[in-house]
Amino acid sequence: VAYHFEKEIEDALEVIYDHYCNHIQIDDGEDLYTTAVRFRLLREHGFNVQCAETFNKFKNVKGKFKESLISDVKGMLELYEAAHFQLHEENLLEEALSFTTFHLKLAETTVDYPLSTQIAYALKRPLRKSLPRLVAWSYISIYEGYGTQDKNLMKFAKLDFKMVQHLHMKEISEIYRWWKGLDVETNFPFIRDRLVECYLWILGVYFEPHYSVARTFMTKVISLTSIVDDTYDAYATYEELEIFTKAIQREHVPSAVECYMKQYGVSAQEAYDEFYKRIKNAWKDMNEAFLKPTVVPTSALNRILNLTRVIDLLYKDEDAYTRVGDSAKTSITALLIDPISI
Repeated sequence: VAYHFEKEIEDALEVIYDHYCNHIQIDDGEDLYTTAVRFRLLREHGFNVQCAETFNKFKNVKGKFKESLISDVKGMLELYEAAHFQLHEENLLEEALSFTTFHLKLAETTVDYPLSTQIAYALKRPLRKSLPRLVAWSYISIYEGYGTQDKNLMKFAKLDFKMVQHLHMKEISEIYRWWKGLDVETNFPFIRDRLVECYLWILGVYFEPHYSVARTFMTKVISLTSIVDDTYDAYATYEELEIFTKAIQREHVPSAVECYMKQYGVSAQEAYDEFYKRIKNAWKDMNEAFLKPTVVPTSALNRILNLTRVIDLLYKDEDAYTRVGDSAKTSITALLIDPISI
């Protein structure tokens, strides 16, 4: 429900950051959990807190993270989440990510629910790379499972999710009527019918109620784009493809991996390693772009971030768009089908 309180959250973090920078009311004896949560929230909102200054106290004389931290599973989980906000050259956070990932994988099978589920979700996709709506959906049950929740906040979160879900269901219903009006099955029998997946894509970019018109418009645009793409790939004759290719100034090329292998004379694995490295650096670039003062408004950056999250969701381990993989199915079910019980 954070989107309802953006100004209040920003004001509160301003105060925390001012105290942090001036070392006011900051207890050097704070535990890992508190320290990591504060660091993550400040970085998430563009405050450039220093990682070494924040986390060095959790290292031993040899410069390694203290073994005593391993038993603090919640603290380790928050350090893991905080590490995904790393910038270039922040080796400490790279070490933190390796340290926490290793020990959280071990802890996942030994701790009780809901912490075990929270760890499983995080290891699969950390908060920085997760769609806000899916985070809200998953955390409602986790927060409830701890049994320490604020009942009013929980009810508000459930009502908000239910109301927004209802709006999204209404939108997809209206878009579907438009889609049926095109008589796609008859006119384009060769295409992938991925209307709901297209809506999920746009829903991931901006879920907030006031973007309703934009969601509807953009879903129609990428649905039509998908028809064009499938026409190009699967239907046109060679002669038609030549004309179409020239019209859109596009050439047929091998995959990026194949190109890299040929250009640099490396193996497929070496090419994959290079692209994984570039993806990792791209996330660091994005984290740096959010630091205040930003070049463009944060609201615009958030759309780019969310689009990246959608791509990560649908294409990280599979082509969930083309094959309607598990990540697409579970996301659609959670956000558009399964109700939230109040």
